[in-house]
Amino acid sequence: MNYSVGSIADLISGKNTPNKPKFVEKVIIQPNDQSKKSQSDVEYEDYSNKNRINSKSSNIKGRKEVAKNRNKLTTYEESKNGPVSIQRSPEKGTFPKHKQIDKPLKKERDEEQENKTIFVGNVPVGANKLKLKKLFGKFGNIECIRLRCAAPDDPNVSKKLAVIKKRFHPDRKSLHCFIRFQNREEACKALEMNGFEYKSHHLRINMAQNEEKPDENKALFIGNIPFDAEEEDLWTIFETVGAISSVRLVRDSKTSMGKGFGYVNFQSSDSVELALERNDFQLKNRLLRICRCSNSAGKKSKNKRGRKNQSNF
Repeated sequence: MNYSVGSIADLISGKNTPNKPKFVEKVIIQPNDQSKKSQSDVEYEDYSNKNRINSKSSNIKGRKEVAKNRNKLTTYEESKNGPVSIQRSPEKGTFPKHKQIDKPLKKERDEEQENKTIFVGNVPVGANKLKLKKLFGKFGNIECIRLRCAAPDDPNVSKKLAVIKKRFHPDRKSLHCFIRFQNREEACKALEMNGFEYKSHHLRINMAQNEEKPDENKALFIGNIPFDAEEEDLWTIFETVGAISSVRLVRDSKTSMGKGFGYVNFQSSDSVELALERNDFQLKNRLLRICRCSNSAGKKSKNKRGRKNQSNF
């Protein structure tokens, strides 16, 4: 492109200045970068651009799905096959902070089965289900026998495993069991075995759902009992003052070891009076503390020592 110095001034003033110097501007056209690119480079750029577009579209779709599920609450419910996830819409203005997992409900006791089940205490640890079925089978058809309250030799071993593998604590010589008959009449007949001596153990038998309490006029509360004592030890000591109906030691629910107190139920109130007059009974070099079973004595013991009410014998 050619132009002269002062051309703009002449255009404004309307004059024509002679012999104006002229200049020539050279324009250099640079070659286009696209022309230098090979066909493979162009194809690669097209492929990368398509991937960018696809990734953007997939991110947009993912954000939309997240937005849809944001207002849904996921909970878990227990079923026969295990936990099942259920989506529920929360109330307006509320958002879940954590996933809620419902705990399995405890099995409810079947009253019909409990009504025909008996409790058998002070059973020797050497007894098994076959021997017990033979002993109580004369009263009727037995549906089920469950061995319970076994003290394992290792605190890390469960009671159930201790019964299966017969890993009992060396200081425990007895356990409990539940026997379920075909009907209630047969279970009631088996109650006559209460106090029966089976392998040097006097059995304590009553209904599994026994709401009746023994006569407190015929019962004694025994304290300061060694923790490793057995029901048979108390039976041997107190049978010298009268016929005994049953003996019960209160035990820890986790370890099944004694808590240091228990109850002796006599067949006559005269035995209670005779035992209170003596009051010199010892067990394993420990002087036993005996007193009557009454509501007032139970409240006093609960307030001072944090024990259970002594009326529950």
